[in-house]
Amino acid sequence: MANFKPNQRISDVLALLDKGEFRIPNIQRGYEWDEDRVLKLLDSIMNGYPIGAIMLWAPGENVAKQIRSRPFVKDFDSTVDYLTAQPVPGKADGGYFVLDGQQRLQSLYLGIWGSRDGEHIFLQADHRPNPPEEDYRFKFLEPQEAQTTPWMVSLAEMIDLNFKTKGPFVDRLLNQVPGPDAPADSSERREVIQETVERFAHYFKDGETLLFQVVPDGVDYPLVLDIFERVNSGGMVLTKSDLLLCTLKLHWPEAGGRIHGTRERS
Repeated sequence: MANFKPNQRISDVLALLDKGEFRIPNIQRGYEWDEDRVLKLLDSIMNGYPIGAIMLWAPGENVAKQIRSRPFVKDFDSTVDYLTAQPVPGKADGGYFVLDGQQRLQSLYLGIWGSRDGEHIFLQADHRPNPPEEDYRFKFLEPQEAQTTPWMVSLAEMIDLNFKTKGPFVDRLLNQVPGPDAPADSSERREVIQETVERFAHYFKDGETLLFQVVPDGVDYPLVLDIFERVNSGGMVLTKSDLLLCTLKLHWPEAGGRIHGTRERS
C-alpha cells in the first residue's frame, strides 16, 4: 500500500477494510454513532457534500507489533465491547492505523457491506428529495421489514450494479409497488430511479469521494500521539443556533455588530 493516494473510491476502501488493511489503535474510543448520524453521512455523500479528511498512520514494523489495535466490524453488534473483546497486535505488513475517521469508516462499512444489530440499510430509489427540507430516504430495516417494502433497495445490491445489471435492476423496480411520494407517471418514475442509481454509483462506487491524509513516514509513536490529541481536541462543534446566526449575518451584514452590542448590554 505504498504511495497511498489521497483521494479514494468508497468501494475500494470497503475492500481494504474487509482485508484488514485499516485498523483502529486502542488509543481510540469505541464506535459511538447512532443510526441517525449514519444515515446523515450517507445522505451527505449522496448529495456530494464534503465529509472531511480521514487521517492514517503507517507505523514501522517494530512499532506496529507493540500497539494494540482492533479491526473494523462488518456486522456490528452494539452489545459487544469491541474495545476490549478484540484487541490484538497491529499489522506489520503495510497496514494503516486510523487516527481520525473511525466513526465515518465504520459507518460506511456496516452501512453498505454489513449490518447494525441485524438491520441493513436500504434506500428508496424512486423518490427524488427536495433539499434542504428532505434527505434521501436511507433507512435501517430488518430483513422481514424489507420484504414488505419492495421500493426500498439494499445498498449492498446497489454498489454491486454494473453496466450489464443496471437496466434489469431498474426494470425490476418499475414492476414493484411504488414507494411513498414516488411519481405516479411510470416514465417519470423510471427517470427518478435511473438518476438515483447513477448518483449512488458516482459517489459510492466510481468517484474518488473519500479524502485521506497520511502521517509522513518516519514519525515516531510519541509524535503520533500528539497529532492524535490535536486532531481529536480540535474546534468547537457548531450548534443549530450558531449556524442560524451565521446565515442571518450572511443575509443581513449589520447583524453581527447589532447582536454583539446586544450581548454586551445583557
